[in-house]
Amino acid sequence: MEKFTIYTGTTVPLMNDNIDTDQILPKQFLKLIDKTLEKDRALTPFSYVASELPIHKNISIGNNRSIQLKGFIDRVDEHNGLIRIVDYKTGRERLDFKSVTEAVFLHK
Repeated sequence: MEKFTIYTGTTVPLMNDNIDTDQILPKQFLKLIDKTLEKDRALTPFSYVASELPIHKNISIGNNRSIQLKGFIDRVDEHNGLIRIVDYKTGRERLDFKSVTEAVFLHK
């Protein structure tokens, strides 16, 4: 059996001349990166504020009832005194709904 070679540093050599880059970084992520960088470039300079910011909020809906909203904000930036919330859409979930009820009561 051949011994393992351990590499240290920021890059690792690829031992194959014919590499399928979609196996490393699928096309949908490359498109997402391009779109994000394009929008970021249009807003430069901006300041990075936070990423993966947890949110948790109880909202009263009347009659002594409330709903609980929980999630994460992908990224928060500041540009010219305004806050920008960035939501990366990497999933393949269906986001077109016929009604609010359909959007709220999703079944997996």
